[in-house]
Amino acid sequence: MKNLLQFLLKIRIIFSVTFLFSLIFVSGSALAQSTYTWEGADNGSWAVAANWNPDRTTLATNDILQFNDGTTKTVTSVPTQTIGRLLVTNNTSVALSGDGMAQTLTIGNGTGDDLSIESGSSLTINSTLENVVLASSSTADISGMLTNNSTTSKNYTDRQLNDLICFIIN
Repeated sequence: MKNLLQFLLKIRIIFSVTFLFSLIFVSGSALAQSTYTWEGADNGSWAVAANWNPDRTTLATNDILQFNDGTTKTVTSVPTQTIGRLLVTNNTSVALSGDGMAQTLTIGNGTGDDLSIESGSSLTINSTLENVVLASSSTADISGMLTNNSTTSKNYTDRQLNDLICFIIN
């Protein structure tokens, strides 16, 4: 009987430790930020997973999306979505377009500046992307150019802009 109780106690300890490690692993994975780099063609769809490297099959509100290939591209079909950070670097010019159906791209609360446009790079928000919102407590570092290329107003509310150099509304 004593051996059986010792055996059951060992199983309980092993189960508890295994459960604890599983809980820590799942919690850490859920909080991890994933970085996705655009590798799609000009006029490629934001919503196509294979246009991102790695493939963006699981969307998360803390995803880091970056455009850094040094080219000029239009990215279409930007959906209503929340992301952690949007980075435009390496003399890259990106124009974001929605489907004209009141999409809202919310950027913010990632680690570091939530919206970053490096010097020599540019981001254009086309008229078919209804709203771009920086989430509360978000920051931006715009050393390049941010252009609102629309005849309607955009919603750039609840933002703190650090080092704002150029903001153009056409």
